[in-house]
Amino acid sequence: MQFSNILVVLLIQFSLLSIESTSVLNRVATCDAETLHECGEQVGSQMRDLVQDYVSNNDVPKKLKAYIETDAGSRILGQYLDLHLARFPQYVSEVRGLAKGSRVPFSLLFALNLQSELLLHIDPTTSVTGCTDIQLPPLGFGHNEDNPPSNNTYLLHSHSPSSYLAFNYPGQLSGWAWSLNSHGICQSINALTSPSPYRIGIGVNFLARAMLDSPSLESAVKLSFTTENGGGQHFNLGQFSSLQYSIETSAITQTSVKPITSSPYMHANIYTHSDSNPIIGDVESSFHRHARYDILTSRRPLETLEDILTILQDQHDPDGYYIRRGNTDVDPDVTHTTTIFDLIGEKVFVFVEGELGGVWGVEGGKVVKIEEDDLPKNSLSNSGFDAIGVQDDLPQVTTNWTEEYVLPSALLLLAITLLLSKGKVLCRPKTTASSQGYELIT
Repeated sequence: MQFSNILVVLLIQFSLLSIESTSVLNRVATCDAETLHECGEQVGSQMRDLVQDYVSNNDVPKKLKAYIETDAGSRILGQYLDLHLARFPQYVSEVRGLAKGSRVPFSLLFALNLQSELLLHIDPTTSVTGCTDIQLPPLGFGHNEDNPPSNNTYLLHSHSPSSYLAFNYPGQLSGWAWSLNSHGICQSINALTSPSPYRIGIGVNFLARAMLDSPSLESAVKLSFTTENGGGQHFNLGQFSSLQYSIETSAITQTSVKPITSSPYMHANIYTHSDSNPIIGDVESSFHRHARYDILTSRRPLETLEDILTILQDQHDPDGYYIRRGNTDVDPDVTHTTTIFDLIGEKVFVFVEGELGGVWGVEGGKVVKIEEDDLPKNSLSNSGFDAIGVQDDLPQVTTNWTEEYVLPSALLLLAITLLLSKGKVLCRPKTTASSQGYELIT
């Protein structure tokens, strides 16, 4: 073999090893404690390097640190602390444990767990991005965990004081991503930009953490009805062998709960339940993802969880706003994991870069990892789709957009905008070069 060929082989092997080493599935924290403070300390200690690297080098904690060191920022953070000590003291204690274990100041980690709210105090034009969900009752739902590229995320497999599996961001509480608890409750979040006026209220991270500990769907839904929301988010909720819900929260309107009982349902990063909340935030990407979903499902109805997996892995938007986000010129986010919640089979399948990385379930009142060899033959890993969801007889799901069945994207986005806003948000031609040719008038 020529030296150049050997070099190519070595480079390929090194690349594969690098991908494997950076997978979130290789970064798993565990917790076996008597209190949430102790649990936080254990996790903080295990993930200390990740947390310290994140707060030192990422723009978000840097911006938060500068803000809370001002008189106004310190005063507002104190008001948030008083409220959360009154409502969720156990989770404030957990953050204190995270701070102690990771050797990062508590004030910074507390602010980091309120970033959705505090960033709006810093800059009211801030919008949040990330995540796509598709629900298919009664089978279950799928979730893409989207955020900027990072090797600082990790999984937390907590054994006690409560048992759950959760995708975590460094220094933050579990719940505000995707999770499974020992009661078979499955939860995932779509970030929403809550409209002003902004107020001191319950942070979305803390509400999501409380819902993660819920023993039943009813108690989780009840928690979402707090009148003290400081921000907004969308919850996808389901329970093994039970119901599914779509829940939108906001700082200015009443929580909206939508049971998902018959028809498939897709949610990205804009409010869709009603026109009570304006269409703000991650609008352009959300419209593209909704448009792509509508096109794919118009050609072939969703019937299986494998169909959900197929669509969540789709990267065929011509302008670069993919459902499985890929750090394109127009959309810097990436999809860290794709998670399929099989409510009938009572399993959670986690995919990284299209490959099945692990399966979890509940046994003996604990969340446990299931060995792949133990999976039934009709599981996702043995479906008619491969990990990317490509199947030759379904070109409408897996091929690029073509003129045969795709409306021009500008017209499609215009139609979706008018439909979602009921005429209250208008569009006009852009005066600069654009892939869409339209901009929102708010």
